[in-house]
Amino acid sequence: MSKEQQVNTVIREAMKLLIAKLICVLRFSHGMSIRNISSVIAITFGSTYSTGFITTFCQRVAERAQKKMDQLSTCTQYQAEMGILDETFPKTKESGTTRLGVVMDEFGLIRGVKAIIHRKHDLLSLLRSTMPTSVRYFLSDYDKTYPQIVKTVNPDIFLCKDFVHALRTIYRDARTVINRTKVKTRGRLSKQRKKEITQLKKKLLRKRLYQLLYRLSKGFKAEYAPVGTIYLEGVLEELRELALVFPSLEGFYEKTAKFIYKYVATWGVQMELYSEKGLPLTSNSIESKNSLFRVFSNVSKCFENGTRMEEFFSAVALMENYNIRTRGKNKGSSALLRAGVVLEELGGTDFFAAIDLVEIVLGRKRLPKPAPQIDAEEIDTYLQLLNKAA
Repeated sequence: MSKEQQVNTVIREAMKLLIAKLICVLRFSHGMSIRNISSVIAITFGSTYSTGFITTFCQRVAERAQKKMDQLSTCTQYQAEMGILDETFPKTKESGTTRLGVVMDEFGLIRGVKAIIHRKHDLLSLLRSTMPTSVRYFLSDYDKTYPQIVKTVNPDIFLCKDFVHALRTIYRDARTVINRTKVKTRGRLSKQRKKEITQLKKKLLRKRLYQLLYRLSKGFKAEYAPVGTIYLEGVLEELRELALVFPSLEGFYEKTAKFIYKYVATWGVQMELYSEKGLPLTSNSIESKNSLFRVFSNVSKCFENGTRMEEFFSAVALMENYNIRTRGKNKGSSALLRAGVVLEELGGTDFFAAIDLVEIVLGRKRLPKPAPQIDAEEIDTYLQLLNKAA
């Protein structure tokens, strides 16, 4: 093989790898559709890649990524102390497969995803395969199914409750009671006048109540963790006094007091854990991942079955785990680095090395050889040959 042929071979292989990396990034990081990816490649490189080829290639990448996600729990890493579980709802053609279970740890590492067909059985399987034995705390929302499943996996685990969902519940109940507020008037008033008086009362009630809820929300904030329970109990007493002024708030006060007293001991332990170990108080990290998955679900619209959905989101999760943050408190690090995962055991220091993209594209495990060194005269000759070919 001549030097020119060797150079052409190296260039072709490098272009194939470059386009393959671009497809992976656009599909599993930016959530672009197959047709849009094909258009981007055609505009950027002038090459035509059919949607069928891109679909098959992405499927092979997703299968590799799922194997790596399954391998994640066997790699050497820091001992995680907290597990976080949540679900999102992609669409599939199969009836019943409407949920995707996601498990994370306090480092922000996505430990596994699974299609949920039979909810209790599949969630139990997901937790058993992804949650390390070192996990002592489990954080979730107020779903009644999660505690039973988690206690089955580890009876000694401590169940934590998300602060954000607690605030959402209280604020939702507050909006409901304000919207249901009515005014009893004496005498005959026009409908317009009654409406104005009702709106005025709602405005006054909203102002007084939201002032209390703002102080209540401070009790759930990380910076007030050492005195969080004191805030909650103090605001609850103020809410009781406000309910004496506005009798329509009695039901809201009783419901809120019951809710807070039920979980205040758990919240107190969580605040101590945050102050001592820095464990998260909220499931914002997994909620942000669910928001990301939701975008991919909207682009894909519908998956063929639960297996295909699981493979696709495994690739998204692995790409997200390798993603180096460019801003925020985790700037300059990825979830895998924060969790102390030995990347060599996972397959490589980046997403493409982990799934062995070279083997998928070129059919071999080694990178293409660098172009052979040629002098200036040979370069001129080579350029002349290219011009004649053009």
